[in-house]
Amino acid sequence: MNENSSVVSGRSIRDMDSFRSVDSDSKIATRKRSNLVLFIEIIKYSYSSALLFFCAVVISDAAVTGQTTAAKYNIPGYASCIVLWFLVLWLSLIEGGQTCLVGLEAVDIDEYAQTHRATCKSTKVANKGDNLERFIVGNQFLIFLVIFAINFFASCDSDASVFGFSSTVNEIFLASGFSMILITIVIGQLVAQVNAEKCMLDFTNNYFMVASFYISLVLQKSGVMHAVYLVQKIFSRFADRPLLSNEDKRTVLQRSFFWFKVVFSFTILAASMAVVIMSFIKGWTNFFIEVPAFVAIITLFGLILFIGILEGMQIALFSAAEMPRSELKHNPIAKHNIKAAFELTNLRSFLCGRQILVTVSVFLIARITSINTNHPDLLEGQTIFGVPSIIQKIFNVGFMGVFATTIIGSLSWRVLASSFPLAFLSNPLVYVVIRLCIFIESCGVTNFSWVLARAHKVLFGLQPDTVYLENAEKETRKPITRRDKDIRITLIVLRVIYSMAILLFCVVLVMKAMLDGKTSAETYNIKPKYAIIIFWLVIIWLGVMEGGQGCLVGLYPVNKDYYIDSHPITAKCTSLAHSADNLERFIVGRQLLAILAVFVLHMIGTVEPGASYWGLPEIVGVIFYDTGIALILITVIIGQLTSQINAASSMLDFVDNWFMLFTTWLSFAVEFSGILHAVYLVQMFFFKITRQVVVPRENRKSLLQKIFFWFRVLVSLLILMSSLAVVIGALFKGWTNMWTGFPAYGSVFIFLSLMCAIGVLEGMQIALYAVVNLPEEELYNHKVAQAACKLAFQDSNLQAFLIGRQILYTVCMFVVAKITSFNTKHPEILAGETLYGLPSGVQNFFNLGLMGAIAITIIGSLGWRIIASTFPLAFLSNPLVYVVIRLCLVIEAIGICSAAWFLAIIQKAVFAFQRDQVYFVSWENHFDMEMNSREDCGSSNLEDTLVSNFGSKEVEVAFSSLGTREFSRDHTKNSDSFSLVAPPRPEICIT
Repeated sequence: MNENSSVVSGRSIRDMDSFRSVDSDSKIATRKRSNLVLFIEIIKYSYSSALLFFCAVVISDAAVTGQTTAAKYNIPGYASCIVLWFLVLWLSLIEGGQTCLVGLEAVDIDEYAQTHRATCKSTKVANKGDNLERFIVGNQFLIFLVIFAINFFASCDSDASVFGFSSTVNEIFLASGFSMILITIVIGQLVAQVNAEKCMLDFTNNYFMVASFYISLVLQKSGVMHAVYLVQKIFSRFADRPLLSNEDKRTVLQRSFFWFKVVFSFTILAASMAVVIMSFIKGWTNFFIEVPAFVAIITLFGLILFIGILEGMQIALFSAAEMPRSELKHNPIAKHNIKAAFELTNLRSFLCGRQILVTVSVFLIARITSINTNHPDLLEGQTIFGVPSIIQKIFNVGFMGVFATTIIGSLSWRVLASSFPLAFLSNPLVYVVIRLCIFIESCGVTNFSWVLARAHKVLFGLQPDTVYLENAEKETRKPITRRDKDIRITLIVLRVIYSMAILLFCVVLVMKAMLDGKTSAETYNIKPKYAIIIFWLVIIWLGVMEGGQGCLVGLYPVNKDYYIDSHPITAKCTSLAHSADNLERFIVGRQLLAILAVFVLHMIGTVEPGASYWGLPEIVGVIFYDTGIALILITVIIGQLTSQINAASSMLDFVDNWFMLFTTWLSFAVEFSGILHAVYLVQMFFFKITRQVVVPRENRKSLLQKIFFWFRVLVSLLILMSSLAVVIGALFKGWTNMWTGFPAYGSVFIFLSLMCAIGVLEGMQIALYAVVNLPEEELYNHKVAQAACKLAFQDSNLQAFLIGRQILYTVCMFVVAKITSFNTKHPEILAGETLYGLPSGVQNFFNLGLMGAIAITIIGSLGWRIIASTFPLAFLSNPLVYVVIRLCLVIEAIGICSAAWFLAIIQKAVFAFQRDQVYFVSWENHFDMEMNSREDCGSSNLEDTLVSNFGSKEVEVAFSSLGTREFSRDHTKNSDSFSLVAPPRPEICIT
């Protein structure tokens, strides 16, 4: 067969993109864009994502609720939905796979035989003889077959309705098929085609693609598409271009079998057309009611003709692009059309728009050729041409139009366009179609395909073929092209918008519940207005504590003389915290204060079960009130992350206030009280078993100081045991706010498990920073720990992990607060019973629910920090640590707390925070935090602002609570691993 035939379209698509788009993109990438252009791009990505998400939801609900064609054949709703999404994903595989296999034809198999075994299995067979052309013929039929199947499982009737939407919304998104078409185009086609263009080896390196390849060959071998070969021979004779073949000449038997399949294919084609046309005449199809039969037939052939023009245009453009310019001079219309297609980035826009129009047309054909099984004639048992009822049932499925669409509307026009490319392009209608395709693409309705393509590439680790064939450097998550940067900025904007929307909704819900007295504050006789004031004061104070810790730790190496005049209060705080062992004391005391703040927020902010406002569905109350999500998000975003972000780069300004000085003194007071001194006993124990010598930073304690120290240790142990006894006793009595139905032993188990989970989260960051400077050889002997470190320190994963860890940590803390707090409305408590027969005054204190905070601070937080710092490699060798890192990355990737970045910008502007570099010119040099100069790759001011504010890695310092800023594994110095906080570097003088 002719290897240059239009049937081999995948190669043309790939060549066309590489022929012009790359050069034009590289030129445009260097041009400076205005903020307006960037804003428009963000809007297009944003509304495309919202539209796709909405379509996916409504079509899935329609499938699950049995409102699609599949339901008429007694297919269960959930099964229909699963099959629908399977078909969409399979379509993406076979769409991209065709481009890959055609593009890999010119690549030596030996270059990737060892690295891509599955790809090699497909290309070995595809490159043998004329198998590649056979694959494309079968694959084209398979693509249209899958699209018809998607129409079967997703097509809805005119009366379909979901989520109580208006009839107009249902008609637009369901009855018209818009949702079905958009999902198919974006997810089922464009996403795969984008990645298949440059990542052919990785894209096809799976056995699902191997199976799809053989299915396509089987479909071609069956002969159902062999009519196209007769068309190919006819046009080859007219064009005087002999058909070339990579195989030996056929035998008589082979030629006889070939022509038999041609006749068989024409028979199927004629039969399918007869069934469709007769269905039109009888009015049995899903075409518009009361439309004459001849109009329906004309519409069918018009759509087939339109598909043919679209299919042939890309083939003709490629063929003409390789012709000498002298031939184009004699065809001015064709030359004009070629120029319009290859101008700037028009080619890629045309291909995208063309794909949209082809898919829309195929779905329309599937829609108007499918048979309406509810027609009265069919219900009475009538059949077309008097065929048996079983045959009529096959016709009713609606797949008869796929044969005509594939042979007449696709493959035949490809052959025609490749035989007479200039004549094809000399049609004035071609120019109109090119402009129409470009216009459709410019609307941006499918722009989200680029976002999904990038996510698909990162998720599955797809690498460009040059990485394997030319030893090029592997690509990371770092944006490379302008489009990558646009996608990054769009995702930032989308995450911030939806996170802010959820946060504002949560604030409104919680404040409304407080005003109505439906929170737990009412239990403690706190009036609504006072509850609201206390709530926000605690939130603000929590923010000061969370950000202040990172600042005091980070400022340790800086000579105070250089900011004592500009930031006197900061100097007071650091003078206190950096004296002797005070920094460790501050962290111990602050930890209890931070946990107490969370417990207090739970105590006054928990909404009563069943609360609902503004006629919202009951499920909204369950999600935001009953689970505590609303309260948790407010605490994490406003009370923690916002302050931590600004504290990372504005340490001097952040702590330069009297509130922070008060917090510092209060933290020392809490530590001095001895409530938490049991943690020092744990610390000494691990010093003892590891035979490490304690290097004191203070003068040796006197006898009286030692007695007072051990007295406080003893008191702390008694308080710890008492708090555990109170919590466990309350759990066994069922007096806590633990969910109903849990047995006592189960409640205790959950409590202990949550303390372990909090401990793991606390210890993980300590352990990661403790091993950051270990030699690679030592880390190599601990495979699980090495995998955890590799994952945590890869690209920007550390920042994402720290944010996700903070979210997960706070969630666990609120759950512990819930299950350890007393239910003051319990009948036994109301009757006057007390725990262990203690006085009622003591029981009233227990009812505040603060006893669990002490146990959590010592056992669930500080104790695990010591374990992690003492045995960092053993800690990280727990496989659970790797799972938790992954979980934290997923939580952060969702972006539910991205509003913190936006609020941090507002906070920075309101309080006039300045970066520390403003006060110390050489700050970054002393901290090894030089900012890499950004390449001016056509970015705008808006783009620079977004990236600088939402992509700063300095946030790692704020979350780490560690006194070091070296996050790379390029250092050899081991860090002290026995402190509650990693030791700061020696004091430096800013000059």
